Amino acid sequence: MNRDKYIQQLEETIMRLIAEKDAALGRIRELEVKNKQLEAEKGELIKNLRIYENPHTSPSMQIVKKKNVSQKKDTPPKKRGAPIGHRGATRKTPIPDEVKEVVAHECEKCGSVNIEKQDECEKKVIIDKPPPQKIKVTQFNRWKVKCLDCGHSFISKDEDCPQIGDLGIYLLVYITMLKFHLRGVTRKIQDFLLYHDDFEISPMGIC
Repeated sequence: MNRDKYIQQLEETIMRLIAEKDAALGRIRELEVKNKQLEAEKGELIKNLRIYENPHTSPSMQIVKKKNVSQKKDTPPKKRGAPIGHRGATRKTPIPDEVKEVVAHECEKCGSVNIEKQDECEKKVIIDKPPPQKIKVTQFNRWKVKCLDCGHSFISKDEDCPQIGDLGIYLLVYITMLKFHLRGVTRKIQDFLLYHDDFEISPMGIC
């Protein structure tokens, strides 16, 4: 995998995770509002219940008015289901990135291995999210070498080993994209790297 494709995948992963985080926060806010509404309704119901169970309240006193069945309008029953011409909301099945052949090697009932594959095949497309890649730690043993022609001595170099610092090129690009998408907030970048990649870094390392 070349660097440009890897960087593009990192950027897509960051955008997807940020969108999932924003959606989760929005859902939390909706649940908080709904919780407050339910608490208010609960308080009102408790208040009415106390009035109803009060020993000084007359049994003939109507606390809650019952609906009059005779007031219901005689309306014909409506046809169930969506109206004609309604555009469905069913998600389209995506094209699979991988096709996995699943063939049993033994009978699930008796355990016999004398089985034969039939012509019938049940296809099922599963949409899933692979686990995030772990931070890879590599030790470079940079040997000192000496040219036997000119006598020059130097330390061997590798394209994936930076000359300054201890962060690799891919991790540096990853942090740079996080700075852009998270608007440069150091605390958010720290939390994101720790939560998503299990990588702890100081504010100076980010800056």
